[in-house]
Amino acid sequence: MIENAEYKVDVDGTELRMQRGGQGTQVLFLHGAAGHQGWLPFVDALARTHDVMATEHPGFGLSDAAVWADSMAKLADFYVAFLRRDDIGPVHLIGSSLGGWLAAEIAIRDESLLRSLTLISPAGIQTPELRLPDMLAMTYEELMRAVFASSAIADMVLSQPLSPQQADMRNRNGTAVARLGGEGFHNPEFPGKLSAITVPTTLIWGDTDRIVPTGYGPIWKTAIPQAAFHVLGQCGHLPHVECQAAVMDILATRLND
Repeated sequence: MIENAEYKVDVDGTELRMQRGGQGTQVLFLHGAAGHQGWLPFVDALARTHDVMATEHPGFGLSDAAVWADSMAKLADFYVAFLRRDDIGPVHLIGSSLGGWLAAEIAIRDESLLRSLTLISPAGIQTPELRLPDMLAMTYEELMRAVFASSAIADMVLSQPLSPQQADMRNRNGTAVARLGGEGFHNPEFPGKLSAITVPTTLIWGDTDRIVPTGYGPIWKTAIPQAAFHVLGQCGHLPHVECQAAVMDILATRLND
């Protein structure tokens, strides 16, 4: 495992929890609705050749509660300020699910902060033809069985019950997600704005995504015509977890540009 440090960074009065490790071109990884899951194997693999930052969004986990963080727009503005710090950027920006939505919001605000953009099963677009589940109404077991294509992986995760601290963290993250999605969990302006993205962009989906259905992939591809679009077989909502090797193969060239 690559050595990494955990600390908090003050951004305009809000403390952002962050893990950072590795050397090379900077990569920022933005987590999804489940919150910061620690130094994931995927993040560790990136850190073998890059300087990787894995943050915990304001309002989630151990970052500041940040009651102002009640919209994705405000969260994106916060990260733009973070990326404008003297010691950061431009970065390869990678976002998963809610983090993918957030990454896209950052890109349409200031592309100069980015070297590339990778969106893994991003949320943020809705169409009546593709139903989105209510994750906040799901039990932990229901969510794990929906997230992974492999029942064996879901069984393995569920065989390790949540500790009281993890359960409390899940509740806090759920509150943060509910606050962000208070007016509908999507950006109705996205289809018009995403086409302005010109930074090298990669879209990655699993073929068995039950959270943000795989059919949303072509919609995002239409919205960002120049993006490379990949669908990974036998993979669910978290390709970077369930199909890590395939995702790393896709990113190998992009992150070295």
